[in-house]
Amino acid sequence: MKVKIINKSNNPLPRYATNGAAGFDLQANIDSENVICIEPNERKKIPTGLYFEIPIGYKMSIIPRSGKSFEGIVVANSPGLVDSDYRGEVKVILQNSSIEKIYIKHGDRIAQGVIEKFEQVEFELVETLSETARGAGGFGSTDLKTIEPEIKVGTVLIAKDACKGFYSKTTNKPQNALIVGKEYKVIGINTTTDDLVIISEIGNFHGFGINKDDAGYFGEYFDIVK
Repeated sequence: MKVKIINKSNNPLPRYATNGAAGFDLQANIDSENVICIEPNERKKIPTGLYFEIPIGYKMSIIPRSGKSFEGIVVANSPGLVDSDYRGEVKVILQNSSIEKIYIKHGDRIAQGVIEKFEQVEFELVETLSETARGAGGFGSTDLKTIEPEIKVGTVLIAKDACKGFYSKTTNKPQNALIVGKEYKVIGINTTTDDLVIISEIGNFHGFGINKDDAGYFGEYFDIVK
């Protein structure tokens, strides 16, 4: 695929460093007698002198270079976005995340460009969305605890962890043990607090309760069968 480009700098055209590289370097286009100083925590727009005609259905993302990031130079709005209908000069918003002044001179490789295919979508207004195990969990919720699947009466679970038993945070005492690979069925849920689930081994009428808040048991110890 060919991309039309106007180069008003005296830097060479962007190129890929290796055959497997996804990004090409973008260089600063500054008066050769001057430098741009970026103070700590300061942002500045750095011109490249490049103008692109990105094909329809594609976009260009502007992302940091790993070496520059290590020095404290990052793309402030990473990834920057260049749409296919933009015809202006590409400028890179650099931010100094270090505690020292950083100087940018002409020809410095300041960022990378990545040209990627995308698809526009049509939005459909609805009243409800399909349910998932994750639900509305966000902002690091999957790092804090295992995603809890939807549990209701009749849900069949299969034990996946060879634990000796459940331990209550309140009493710190073991409850009934699980058998890995054995199926269990939810036979009751506390309708007041919705936090106590009664399960029983399939084919066994002996049930025991598990607090849903105790160590995320359902996500850690069970997979939903149906």
